[in-house]
Amino acid sequence: MAALRNTHGDAGALPSWAALGIVLVAVGVANIAAMVALVVAYPIWAIPQEMGPVPTPGGLEEFVEDLQGSALGSAILILPQQIIFFGVAALGALLYRGQVRKRYRLKTPRGQPWQWICAILATLGPAMLLSFAVDALREEPLDVALRFQLWFQRQQGWNLIGLVILIAGIPALCEELLFRGFLLSQLERRWPTWLAVLVTAAAFAAAHLDPWHILLVIPLGLWTCLVTRAFDSIYVAIAAHLYNNVAAVLLVVSGHDSESLTDPVTAVLFAGSMAAFVVSLPVIRAGLRDRRWQRAETAPEEAVFVAIAVGQQTLPQNDQEEQRGAVDSGPSEPT
Repeated sequence: MAALRNTHGDAGALPSWAALGIVLVAVGVANIAAMVALVVAYPIWAIPQEMGPVPTPGGLEEFVEDLQGSALGSAILILPQQIIFFGVAALGALLYRGQVRKRYRLKTPRGQPWQWICAILATLGPAMLLSFAVDALREEPLDVALRFQLWFQRQQGWNLIGLVILIAGIPALCEELLFRGFLLSQLERRWPTWLAVLVTAAAFAAAHLDPWHILLVIPLGLWTCLVTRAFDSIYVAIAAHLYNNVAAVLLVVSGHDSESLTDPVTAVLFAGSMAAFVVSLPVIRAGLRDRRWQRAETAPEEAVFVAIAVGQQTLPQNDQEEQRGAVDSGPSEPT
């Protein structure tokens, strides 16, 4: 295990390529699991409908539409992926040997509550700005947007509450634990902060498969990485992710156009989010700078840790001078 120590002296920390590979494999397996769940569920649905157990294009389309109209169907579409994400994050936590809360940043955020709230409210701003730009460049609405709109608007009563939990609450927890908890914490111990943030955000976006959906979630991935680093806590990122998803669902369900500033509710949300974003930027910048200072202050101790881990026989220069000083001063008296 000593060979696996990283620049911060963490026993059990994975090489960056291994951590990234694990997450990408988890994304692939999660999407395969969702497809398998659909294949298994199809005959159960098809037999009462007097349809064959082998899916046909028309039958499969009708099947998915029926699934989207029920809480159970929504669970089949969402839960397999999220369970795998949570499972990989939980297995990754075993590497830290009792330091899970520290490494996954499961602790009270730094800063003041008003700063956390501003960072959460700011989440919608960049995402909505990109959504407006994409909408302006396209002559027709995005297929993914239309699919989500139909899905959300078919929910009523308890189904709607179940959908909010499934599509907002569970992904906010499971995805943040995997991407900002496990992956970011692994990458930032070997890579520069900016590179770890970019790669984590890219991996998070890739988990959404649809090309346009991937593009639209990049701002969310970047922002949650930054707030996790700046506040040294994953809780703000979870809350930001939850707020983003709940707002998206409720805007569509209530009939508001979330991709146009001509809708008054959307315009108000966008203006408020951008104001919070502007207020949050210096706070985030200060938090990231404080993290760099903390890293610089602990560098000598970490260098000794790495030297011991890789079997290096020489100490850093400062420690060599201290050791020579101790030898020149003669043997110390017993205590």
